[in-house]
Amino acid sequence: MGNEEQMRIEELANLISTQQHDSTRAAAYTELATILYINNLDTLYYLCNEASKIAEKNLRLNLSENEHLTFSKLNSEALANIGYYYQTIGNYDEAFRYYIKCLKIDIRIKNFKGLSSTFNNIGMLFTYKGNVKKALKYYLISLKIDEFLQDEETIGSSLNNIAYTYEQQGDTSNALMYYQKAQQYFQKHNDVNSEAAVLINIGSINRKQGKTTPSLSYFQQSLDNYTKLSNELGMASALLNIGVAYFDLKQFDSSLVYIENSLKLYKKNNRIGGITIALVNLGKIHLENNDFEKAISVGENALQLAKENGNLYNIQNAAQLLGKAYQQKERYKDALEMHQLYISSRDSIENKETQRSTIQQQLAYDYEKKELLTRAENDKKLAIAQNEKQKQRAIILAISIGLFLALVLGLFALNRWRVTQKQKVLIEEKNKKINLLLGEIHHRVKNNLQVVSSLLSLQERNIKDETAKTAISEGKERVKSMGLIHKMLYQNDNYTGIEMNSFVHELADGLISTFDLNKVDLNVSIENIKMDVDTAIPLGLILNELIMNSLKYAFDGVEKPILNIKLFEQNQQMVLEFSDNGNGKAEDLKESLHSFGMKLIQSLTRQLSGNLSIINANGLKITITFASYKLV
Repeated sequence: MGNEEQMRIEELANLISTQQHDSTRAAAYTELATILYINNLDTLYYLCNEASKIAEKNLRLNLSENEHLTFSKLNSEALANIGYYYQTIGNYDEAFRYYIKCLKIDIRIKNFKGLSSTFNNIGMLFTYKGNVKKALKYYLISLKIDEFLQDEETIGSSLNNIAYTYEQQGDTSNALMYYQKAQQYFQKHNDVNSEAAVLINIGSINRKQGKTTPSLSYFQQSLDNYTKLSNELGMASALLNIGVAYFDLKQFDSSLVYIENSLKLYKKNNRIGGITIALVNLGKIHLENNDFEKAISVGENALQLAKENGNLYNIQNAAQLLGKAYQQKERYKDALEMHQLYISSRDSIENKETQRSTIQQQLAYDYEKKELLTRAENDKKLAIAQNEKQKQRAIILAISIGLFLALVLGLFALNRWRVTQKQKVLIEEKNKKINLLLGEIHHRVKNNLQVVSSLLSLQERNIKDETAKTAISEGKERVKSMGLIHKMLYQNDNYTGIEMNSFVHELADGLISTFDLNKVDLNVSIENIKMDVDTAIPLGLILNELIMNSLKYAFDGVEKPILNIKLFEQNQQMVLEFSDNGNGKAEDLKESLHSFGMKLIQSLTRQLSGNLSIINANGLKITITFASYKLV
């Protein structure tokens, strides 16, 4: 880390501790995160989470238009960084959830630069999931926005990702072209870290094409860049690639030095995948040097790590290495075991068993079909030889009848097809009109509920009595719960039902924000459940009451508040489990069964033909089992 960077870190830390203006503090947290995350990824989550809290706290205030825009941008940037954190550690679902939050903010405030960045990040998610077509779609959207903004710095990132996607599709020509364009952009804007990553990609393509010497030059440039930044994981990757290139050139001594240095850095940073790959390559060098004992030692270490990590590719490579080494040491039983492991892991990766079964079935089918055709041909020749004249007449008659029937059936089918097509067009037009009408209905219902909520808010301001004020506030949250269902219906263009996982998250997050309890740890565990509106509305109102009850009464003096919500299907019934770690007791809640909130829960439970259970379990645990529900 250079002196200038260290000075900047100290300046930002000073701003965070002394600056009173929240926008400056939030910006300082985010900038500090982007500096420190290279050496400690966890700082990215912690610092950006602090920045997001500051922004969201201010966004709940009565701000001017400029202030609202400033805090919205700060919040979007912080959430995008948190999404990147989850993406880096492999939690793609959580990363996607944060990116969607960013998109909503950036669309609302017309932050095109933020939109470009988020589309690019979503493209990366689909790349990691193996859906390269979808990834390319998002990358190209990002690139179009960058070109519209003439933002040359971010164009480089989009070009790099497009190149990687082409490489995944096997289009090395386009991949190399886009990588080289990306490098030029990164170099122009002095983005040393990104340029280093692209240089490794260019070197790898050259190496795959047999251009090993040019690839070494690219890997060395990448290593120089990462060394300037003290980016140890980047250095480890570059060193490993240089070592593998020297191995291709059969310069095993040089290869050994680079791979051992790479291994040290991977071990220092506890990167199991990198350690495993480095060990396998070290084993290959020892094999070439006829040092079979060392090859076995590092190979066994690599195989153990690969099994612990569950990486089939690394298991396959380690097993292949050990098989060769055991064979050289005449440990044929061990060599056979490794060969079997190599085959099984390879088959798991490539799904060879399914492919082989399909091929065998096809061969059997082709053989049987050929036999049948041969027999039919022989029978036909024999029949013609025995009674050629009669056969010819029968054939002519059959053909005449067949042609006549075919003509009649063809005319009938053509007429039916025309009628069917007309009916299909009419049905499609009718369905479109119905869908438009449904969307408009849900939109209007949501708007009307929003008007009711606003009227309740106005009424709430003029009421002095706290009991009445609380009742109106709770009523407003109930209205919001119903409005959220109609909003999700028309926004997703799907009017048949509600995806409960997203609904519960959004409902709970909204209530937590309303009660200003952002430290609540929310755990939602819901299967892939999609409910119709008639079930989702009473269930949503029940959850609304339970969450409000916990947030209002349960967490007084609780250091780490926790809410747990589970929804699952069991024995042809739906089970809702709700619990907290608060101070509430089952006895107290049962005594309050005559309160409006509990009466509402009981009434809605009966509506769903359900049973209500309340017990103590390190807090309160409420279970509702109901049989009257409809899944979509």
